[in-house]
Amino acid sequence: MSWEYQPTILLPPEEPQVEVTLRVGQGTGTGQTVCRVFPCELGRDAGCAVLVQDRWASRRHARLDWDGGLTVTDLGSTNGTRVNGARISGPCPLRTGDVLTLGRTQVTVERIEAGHGAPPRQGTVPLL
Repeated sequence: MSWEYQPTILLPPEEPQVEVTLRVGQGTGTGQTVCRVFPCELGRDAGCAVLVQDRWASRRHARLDWDGGLTVTDLGSTNGTRVNGARISGPCPLRTGDVLTLGRTQVTVERIEAGHGAPPRQGTVPLL
């Protein structure tokens, strides 16, 4: 009887599935939007994931990033980005309930859901 050793390894888990729900209000284009792909840009430009229809907002105003937590960064906008009323000068962590101000538009972080995909997968490594 022949026996061949096949070690079992755990492969890394899939990338986390992140969903951020934003409420865009106090301006035209009021409504809810969900970001699932990061970085996620906010601004007047049609290429932004979150469209802010406010003449006081820049075309590419701010960016949301995910690296184990949600952050916002101002992209050099003319009027700046505020979090809970305070102007930011670099990446700023965000939590549920925080309010961003872009121009005259307020964007509320309604929900941050960060789940993981499938648990670690088992696999085998073939012997050469």
